[in-house]
Amino acid sequence: MRRSAWLTGVLAGVFCLTACGGQSGSLADQTVAALEGGEETTAAETDGDVIRIRVGYGTTEDSSLGEGVAYFAQLLDEMSEGKIQVEPCGGSILGGDRETVEGVGLGTFEMCNIATGTVANFSDAFFPLDLPYIVTDRETAYSVLDGEEGQEVLATLENSGIKGLSFWELGFRDLYNGKKEIAHPEDLKGMKIRVMENDIYISLFNGLGAYATPMSISEVFTALQQGTIDGHDNPIGVTAAGKYYEAVKYCTQTHHVYSATVSMINKDFFESLDPEYQQMILEADAQARDYERKLAQEEEAAGYTEWEANGGIVTGVDLDEWKAASQFVIDEYKDQLDMDLVNALGGQ
Repeated sequence: MRRSAWLTGVLAGVFCLTACGGQSGSLADQTVAALEGGEETTAAETDGDVIRIRVGYGTTEDSSLGEGVAYFAQLLDEMSEGKIQVEPCGGSILGGDRETVEGVGLGTFEMCNIATGTVANFSDAFFPLDLPYIVTDRETAYSVLDGEEGQEVLATLENSGIKGLSFWELGFRDLYNGKKEIAHPEDLKGMKIRVMENDIYISLFNGLGAYATPMSISEVFTALQQGTIDGHDNPIGVTAAGKYYEAVKYCTQTHHVYSATVSMINKDFFESLDPEYQQMILEADAQARDYERKLAQEEEAAGYTEWEANGGIVTGVDLDEWKAASQFVIDEYKDQLDMDLVNALGGQ
């Protein structure tokens, strides 16, 4: 691992520890020692008998994901009788999505919960999860992702120093823009659309005639206000929670990708814990996952109403038309994908 990359991660950890309310002095001591000794370190925070875990994520605290992480923190506090304290670090306070995953892999901080579109940069096994119009119902997705196939995908993160715990969700992704109402795929031509840093998303929107612009979610709201981009895609729940209707007017219900997220923890940190604490983390994560999924569905149902109540316009579309227009992405990537996983999720 290059020293510069590690140093960037450590410095990010110093920032996030202060921002998330942790003990900055203890991490600063670790940083100095690491720099003097030329060695890497896992920034596992302890305060006497208390284990502190920072969880980074990109959405707001009042989103389903934010509330799910808060519930995870509550459960661990109760299960451990206060010996495990979780500090939710939402709103990309630890950095962009990719930097946050890198930070967990480096051990700069302990956990994060990030959409699979970004996680695919760390393992190709995640690519099938972001193919357009593969997942059409949640229950099938839950069965696959919580089962053996999903665990095999999560296990591929170990090469990056990460233990994948489970799949949570953001929901089905829609399109938002500030220029015009979009109803058909050809309406996207010439529009600059922000996408996650993921080759499939780039191929999809470029192939539909738009200009795909990879960008961290933390930059999107300002980019929309300034006109740097014309639009972006995301599930309605997190978009309404982030009040994106203040930046753009039009929402198109394309539902083009089911967006799962990955709850993950630094592998060395997890394995350093007593088995009883490991089990508590696994149990709390599973319960919080189910709780968050329920919230995400409720958030989705209310999101369109909130969008329109704040002056936005919601446009329904012919999903078969959009699916047919997006088929080229699957054809382009099928030789690089685990088609068994694709078919299990409901694709082809």
